[in-house]
Amino acid sequence: MKIGKTLINMLKKMNFGIYHQKIIHLGDLLTPVDGKVTGTQYIIASRIADIQNYRNGKPFYWDMYLSECVHGYKYSLDVTKKFHFLFENLIKSMDKNGFYDLNSLGFLFSKKPLMIMQGTHRLACLCESATNTYVHCEADKEICYGGIEGYNYWLSKGISSKNLKFLEKIYYDAISKIRTELTGYVEENEFANVEECIKEYGSIKNTERILIDSKQYIVFNFILNKQYLYFEKGVLYSKYCKEIEEKLNMRINSNKYKIAHSVTESTLLECKIFEQYQNKLKKLIKNAK
Repeated sequence: MKIGKTLINMLKKMNFGIYHQKIIHLGDLLTPVDGKVTGTQYIIASRIADIQNYRNGKPFYWDMYLSECVHGYKYSLDVTKKFHFLFENLIKSMDKNGFYDLNSLGFLFSKKPLMIMQGTHRLACLCESATNTYVHCEADKEICYGGIEGYNYWLSKGISSKNLKFLEKIYYDAISKIRTELTGYVEENEFANVEECIKEYGSIKNTERILIDSKQYIVFNFILNKQYLYFEKGVLYSKYCKEIEEKLNMRINSNKYKIAHSVTESTLLECKIFEQYQNKLKKLIKNAK
């Protein structure tokens, strides 16, 4: 099938290229891993809480509180003032200059699973002001701050269940504004198979019919109940999208559909579909003249 092969080949080229440069959508970095808020994501939540305090004229609190719990001692007043000064300047810089100066700075992440390791202050600022963006990242083997089991890790460090629930709410409120929907396409007569396989893992939210090369396709967005992203040979995969594909391949030919594993890949897929669709429209208009 021409359109299927074309799109898949394009995506393969783009996939390897974009992840060689380690450019990842914010939604992929901030999505809870296997339905759990990670240790570092709790830290991001604490930064968001302090940004909210700053906006409301209240002092920073959470920024140093979690750090002190990790290290097991209280920082001196001079150190605390220095960290708060730097954080305040970062917020002011974002307010004045936007994201441009941050985009050139790398964020550290672990490959398996995909988890943010460093850059929590900057990511917290992005959650507030640049929710649909991509960031430059560098891979790091180290997994710190409790890994996936963020709740149990911070509980063991002395943070109360009440405070952790508060930070969870802050975090989920923040990421609710960030894209997590994935995209796929399929030949119209095979849509029921795709819908059946996806419903075991999530739900389809939006659909759009398009006609390309005299064939009807359905482009759709879908939400996973939980996500687990990881890198393999430079490509970002979803554990659950892999399982969906395995089930689908037992029902239909793999060249009749495509599902993106990540938000980053989803935006690429949408661009390529739009490009193909636009080219067909332009050709039709030209032939009509």
